[in-house]
Amino acid sequence: MKVSTLLQKGQPAISFEFFPPKTPQGEAALFRTLHELKPLGPAFVSITYGAGGSERHKTIVWAARIQNEVGLTAMAHLTCVGSSAEELRDVLYQYAQVGVRNIMALRGDPPKGSSCFEPVAGGFRYASELVAFIRAEFGDYFTVAGGGYPEGHPEAVSLEADLHNLRTYAVG
Repeated sequence: MKVSTLLQKGQPAISFEFFPPKTPQGEAALFRTLHELKPLGPAFVSITYGAGGSERHKTIVWAARIQNEVGLTAMAHLTCVGSSAEELRDVLYQYAQVGVRNIMALRGDPPKGSSCFEPVAGGFRYASELVAFIRAEFGDYFTVAGGGYPEGHPEAVSLEADLHNLRTYAVG
């Protein structure tokens, strides 16, 4: 189910966000927790991408498990960090293959030790570019969500410019 459809009901919605577990014990604990939270009726459950996309494969696996084994709608995070457009396209195809229809598109933080974000060759500098790419490549297959900083992004030239970029990113 697409989150955009769930949210059109006009009712308050809750969601939960998880990191992909790193150990078998963590996997078992997450699976138990998901089943315990299911009766609360979350609109969706999001699963993060890990620092620098380090948990990319686990995010795909867990998004599929959340939907197919637990029966909750999954929203999978996807960042620009360390990935070319071609690599991101492959990840999106993997999400589509396992039935995930919801993407949280984010630029992501600079890699550890870097003071600023630099895209890889063939990659994207901004989340807005990632959103445009997803829409161009997959049309409306995915619901695409994003995030913003209420106080303005730390790298924004001004709050007004940041709000303009967020609106462009959100509306397309």
